[in-house]
Amino acid sequence: MSKINVNTWEPETGTALTMGASGDTTTVPSGATFSVDGAFNSVGIDDNADATAITIDSSEQVGLQLATTPAAPLHIKVTGGSGTETEVARFETTGTSDGSAVVTDWRTAHTRGELNLVDGTGSYDSEWVFKNASGSELAAPTTQFRIASTGYLYAGNLPGGASGGTYDMRWISNGADSYFRYDSSSARYKENITDINFDTSPIFNLRPASYDEKPLNDPPDNYVPFLNDFGLIAEEVHEQLPSLVTYKDFKDGNGPVPDAVNYSKLSIILLNEVKKLNERVRILEGNS
Repeated sequence: MSKINVNTWEPETGTALTMGASGDTTTVPSGATFSVDGAFNSVGIDDNADATAITIDSSEQVGLQLATTPAAPLHIKVTGGSGTETEVARFETTGTSDGSAVVTDWRTAHTRGELNLVDGTGSYDSEWVFKNASGSELAAPTTQFRIASTGYLYAGNLPGGASGGTYDMRWISNGADSYFRYDSSSARYKENITDINFDTSPIFNLRPASYDEKPLNDPPDNYVPFLNDFGLIAEEVHEQLPSLVTYKDFKDGNGPVPDAVNYSKLSIILLNEVKKLNERVRILEGNS
């Protein structure tokens, strides 16, 4: 066994120093310390590696694969599908005057997104904040929604009135995708505006029903089925006013079948019928 006892090992400037040959093992024994004041580069974990796999710089920041000059405590870069260097993620912490955050910055070759854990309003509260970017290459991401420690979900793409306000939400499914959106009534977002052009009188054939909800096959925690609830039955509404019904296709190929009732539109149907009744009363009372 060979041994070298020296206090300083200083190769000539520009020298590539190799410790051992293929198949050799260099061991730092227990109680000893291997100290690197500059950057530490590892050329892979296995025998087939041919490029730097891990970099630890003098600030103790770690870079994986192509992140040889890490810009965050943990920085990852890889070779993208087109063969170009692509930044994948940065994991870092940031401090502000009102708290701190753990920032996870995810990237593709052209876009960015963030998943951040930030301080909430209370002493030990926290919030998850989801951000993404658009408009230009690697643009700074903006908040799209956040989940507060109370469980409330705040969506950044939903509007707020000049003095606050309330919007109805819709769950929209177009067959290929599903999403939430707010329900606006402004004429700015509508075209082909006319009076209702279908018969709304079948609303009087609908049956208000009382029922108990069947237990779910795989219920969530603290689930309690609705008992003595009331409403309409989608199959019955389908027979009278199918425009009020949402239909569902099942994975086994059955469908579309009546699945839900659009109660928010029910009041519009009722309003149309009340207007017709009001006109008839006005004529009967001789106020034509």
